[in-house]
Amino acid sequence: MLNNDKIKIMTKLALYEQKEGRKNLAGAKYYRSDYISLGMINSAIISTLAFILIVVCIVVVNIENLIAQITSMDMIQLGRILIIIYIAYMIVYLTISYIVYRLKYENIKDEIKSYDNNLKELYTIYKDEEKAINKTAEVKIENLDVAIMEED
Repeated sequence: MLNNDKIKIMTKLALYEQKEGRKNLAGAKYYRSDYISLGMINSAIISTLAFILIVVCIVVVNIENLIAQITSMDMIQLGRILIIIYIAYMIVYLTISYIVYRLKYENIKDEIKSYDNNLKELYTIYKDEEKAINKTAEVKIENLDVAIMEED
């Protein structure tokens, strides 16, 4: 006999495992601080490359003006300005990354808890079915024993 509750739970579990479950189950292996730190390190690397790319694009666009004014530029001051802009950019970007990865981790934990609850419910259903089968088997054995005793 089919158990509709069991089928629904198994379908939920299978869909979860096929879609976001793979990423979430991989992310659940980490402690919160490790998950956030790893995400922020990735963000720092990517944002640094993006900053360098932006600076290179600005230089390429303004190459004529830069060549004309290169002798009159204060390179040390320009370097300081770039460093200050980079630090401000990284503070903003990493703050946003921290918030995003913290929220992602909390969402992953909530989904994993739901997944675990579904697994526990499925386990309970299997145990109940097993108990019902064992009781039915015991009743059949008792009936068989009674029938054999009556024949003697």
